[in-house]
Amino acid sequence: MIASPGKAGLWGACAAIVLTGGVAQAQTVTVPLTPPALAPVVENAPQDGAAPSSAPPPGPLQLIPQDLPETERAPEPEDTGNGIAVRSLQSIDPESIGVLDAATGGFPVDMWTGTPRERIDALMARLPTAPVSIAQREITRRLLLSRAAIPLRPAPAVASTAAAAPADTALDLSDIAADAADIAEEVAPETGASLLDIRLKALFDLGLLEDLDALVHAAPSRTADPNVQRLLLDTRLLRNDLPGACAMTAAPPSEDLYWLKASAFCKGVAGDTAGAEFGAALIEETGGPEDRVFLNLLQHLTAQGGPAIDTVGQADALEIAMLRTAKLPWPEDLTAGTNPRAQQILVSDTAQDPLRRILAAETLVRIGRLEPDGLLALYTDIGFDAETLASALSVAEETGGPLGRALLVQAALAQENTVARAELLSSAFDLARADGVTTVMGRVLTPLLSTITPQRELWWLADDAARAYFAAGSLTDAQGWTAILRSAGARNPEARAEALSLWPVARIAGDRTLDRLERDMLAAWRDRQREIAPDDAVRRTTLFYALLESLGEPVPESAWEDLLLVAQPAFQRVPNAALSRAIVRAADGFRQGETVLLALVMLGDAGPALATPATLGSVVQSLSAVGLPADARSIALDAVLGSGL
Repeated sequence: MIASPGKAGLWGACAAIVLTGGVAQAQTVTVPLTPPALAPVVENAPQDGAAPSSAPPPGPLQLIPQDLPETERAPEPEDTGNGIAVRSLQSIDPESIGVLDAATGGFPVDMWTGTPRERIDALMARLPTAPVSIAQREITRRLLLSRAAIPLRPAPAVASTAAAAPADTALDLSDIAADAADIAEEVAPETGASLLDIRLKALFDLGLLEDLDALVHAAPSRTADPNVQRLLLDTRLLRNDLPGACAMTAAPPSEDLYWLKASAFCKGVAGDTAGAEFGAALIEETGGPEDRVFLNLLQHLTAQGGPAIDTVGQADALEIAMLRTAKLPWPEDLTAGTNPRAQQILVSDTAQDPLRRILAAETLVRIGRLEPDGLLALYTDIGFDAETLASALSVAEETGGPLGRALLVQAALAQENTVARAELLSSAFDLARADGVTTVMGRVLTPLLSTITPQRELWWLADDAARAYFAAGSLTDAQGWTAILRSAGARNPEARAEALSLWPVARIAGDRTLDRLERDMLAAWRDRQREIAPDDAVRRTTLFYALLESLGEPVPESAWEDLLLVAQPAFQRVPNAALSRAIVRAADGFRQGETVLLALVMLGDAGPALATPATLGSVVQSLSAVGLPADARSIALDAVLGSGL
């Protein structure tokens, strides 16, 4: 909040006192001004055809090729002699900085070739930053961190040159301009924020705090900007780097009330009660009702007590840091699945209720904001006696929920008999399925599954094991289990039913092992859907057909005709038609960056699992068309795993 004009004098007269030491009697805390060392961005090695991803090279990458012209003025078009005007490349925007390139898991440096700058700005402002899809989140991360030549905003002369261009050239330019006009109502208008600022804010919202620091280090000229300073302050608060955060409050970059609140918090942390109280008084005078939560938290922090903190709404980074520092119980509304930042802090707070920490961790693993071993550690922290562990199967079935899952995981870890361990893992999957966290459980149990060799006697574990490996991108390990299920399915009706259930997931993941189970697997699977889910069979079938064709695997016309005879109109939320049109044209023009950005905007935060078949088909096909087949397949796989297939 910014101080109102009427109170600006009070702010100007008093803020400096609070920010630099409070009243005369107040103690000050000396904190080193050197920012803490930044953690490197580290990625796991890709597996089985997954999109490459690795740590950025040390130090900032070269921003602008050294032979680019210094001027930002658009050069005059040159006549090639064949009646076509050609304009050489303008200067590259300094916002092209990045920490990844095509060799380190990012996108190519020319990813924005052919895309107007206005379109990049408008779409980037609409980039979803809370996707539930791990594949979508990883693609977003790579887009934000990629070093790519971004053209400057065109000068007025560019438009007149385009208008005067010969017919062939003008056609291409008008196509791009038409698309830009079509999406004008769907995307956010120009906000005035720099593209680099938008990228940094998106990284913060995604919870990629180390990546944010790395990108800021690659663009040191931006560190003095107030918006960037605010992001760095919040990053340090969320990472519990209070010395680094409090050092920043010594010389605030603006008179924003947030900096005054941060300074008062830091004085409370340092034991400077008088300084914290003076800051609180100034905030009460300058702020409004929305600052009451902060003031109550500050009272608790300075050991003066205060009203119970039952609700905080969408707490900011400062309020989250204050809750943790004051060791207060976390309000229910802060951890109800709507605030991933707060959930990340809750997971690491050992003073909080263990079951609440597990529930928060399961949510974070599902959206890719916590590594599975973090959740595994919470499962194993729950204390169970020997008798309970010995009766884990029956006790977990009766208990259910996160406590039951924790019990089964611990029992499986302690079990040395392969079959007994497999039974415990199968039960853990069943409990997870009841609560809608099957994919989460698969990610956690993958290391345990690796201790079990696929064998025909364990065919009943094959479906869950294969899905876990498919989700992890380990195609080879998954194929070991699909082969077992195919073999068992040839003799066992129950195994055959399991194989039919798994087949669409395997096919989308690129595993053709189960194709040989039936002469016509497509028809067999379709008939099975009509048996087990008659009310949902049309949706499932339509989704699978659309994904197959978007991956380049034609579905027979007879299958579509059969579906047409029973399909009913479906009313779902779909992207603006201009976006659907634009992604096709971008893919046709091999405009890779634009295609990726449009795909992410079309999927939204809800991700592939809730997208319509038409939207998914367009996204997957377009990503494949611009040379990103692994990304296309990962989106398609997220769709089938998340939509109940």
